[in-house]
Amino acid sequence: MFRFGTAPKFCSALALLASPLLTTAGDGPPPPDCESRPVLGDVNCDGLFNNFDIDVFVMALTFPEEYAANFPDCDPLNGDANADGILNNFDIDPFVDLIVNQPRVSADPGGPYAAECGGGATLIALDGRCSSSIDGAPMQYTWSSPCPDVVFDDPSSPTPTAAIAGTGECVRECVITLTVSAISPPAGGTGPNISQRATRITLTDSAPPTCVAPADQVAECGAPTDPAALGSAVIADGCDPAPLVNIVDTPTSDGFVRRWTATDACGNSASAEQRVVIVDTRAPVIECSGAVEVTAPSDSGVPVADVLLSAGAGDDCDPNPLLTDNRPAAMYAIGLTPVTFTAMDASGNVATCVVNVMINAPSGNSNGNTNGNTNGNSNTNGNTNGNTNGGGGNWNANGNSNSSGNGNSGTPDDSSRPTTNDNSSDPADPNDDQSQRDRRFGEEYVVTVMRTPMCAPMGFVGMCLTLAGLCLHRRTTRR
Repeated sequence: MFRFGTAPKFCSALALLASPLLTTAGDGPPPPDCESRPVLGDVNCDGLFNNFDIDVFVMALTFPEEYAANFPDCDPLNGDANADGILNNFDIDPFVDLIVNQPRVSADPGGPYAAECGGGATLIALDGRCSSSIDGAPMQYTWSSPCPDVVFDDPSSPTPTAAIAGTGECVRECVITLTVSAISPPAGGTGPNISQRATRITLTDSAPPTCVAPADQVAECGAPTDPAALGSAVIADGCDPAPLVNIVDTPTSDGFVRRWTATDACGNSASAEQRVVIVDTRAPVIECSGAVEVTAPSDSGVPVADVLLSAGAGDDCDPNPLLTDNRPAAMYAIGLTPVTFTAMDASGNVATCVVNVMINAPSGNSNGNTNGNTNGNSNTNGNTNGNTNGGGGNWNANGNSNSSGNGNSGTPDDSSRPTTNDNSSDPADPNDDQSQRDRRFGEEYVVTVMRTPMCAPMGFVGMCLTLAGLCLHRRTTRR
């Protein structure tokens, strides 16, 4: 749609613009804002395309910064007369031609369009229904773009959908052009039957990624607490396929809070938190030394300090579990004493182990000697008188034997032999050395036997047997 002013040459065109023959085309009624749409060539944004736009066009072409400062609400693409999406020197001739020759149709692609990057392909609904024909001629539409990844689902529709693939850019602009041409010959007037106009699609990445934390967890102390064990956040971004993920754990009174933060390539970020509660239900690990066996020096037992016992404990959560035992206060009594060591962690979990302490009774006094006392007194008085007739001989023997002894068992030596009183008369040979030796042997034999502990209890019977043996020995030696 064109609105002209000042130049008398265009009075007839103004009349056409106001005539009932001016119609818009498209599927259904036009959008309600068509009258407020900017006019092609209206670079000063006064609502009209006329000679007053020439100087402003030159400013926008040569001094874009000055133009932006003086006309902040105007789009310089209003002066893009050749519809290539760029305002440059190639627009000068088309701009002049646009002032001189009014086309039968006016293309209006809508826009400019802006969309948030949606990942994959971003879909944008285009609307060219503000395009118009001054004589009511039907029009055909053709949408195009120099961006290779812009795809129109129906480029001949006045309201197609454009799909723009994401490239990871934070801001991306693509120019799209709508070409409108009249199908039937003009009903009147002059001018070209075709019109082109460009607009922009700006794709931005200003939305943060989506970040959904895993469910809260309860973990056993000492068990793995990494994301592989407790779950990972689900993170996605419309433009960045691999946002940066940062994980920070903050301790709490009963565990920690894990904060997941995802940041895309454009600096947009989102966070989510997972709460983890740590519980300690496992007992410490305790180990005791082996059993101990000791012989007591006395019946009182053994001092506790003299028996070395040890135990150690460890815990996944408590670095210093409390270690106690029930050893006696001072002495181990004779016999078996089980000593129980107990380890308790900060959560009250308990583990125990037992060391058996065996205290043997003291052994008796033994030095390899057997002491015994034997007291015995024996008196032997005998008189033997004999007369032998025919032999012409007489013999008389009087012997007194007195022995007493006290000593250790064993074979007596010469120093322990008792004193012997002996009176003898032997007609054969009272001075015979052999007889004297036999008599002394007999006396010593009696004393020796009497000193023997085994025979001492025999008392008188033992003595009689001893004397009988002595007599037998004397008779034998005499013969």
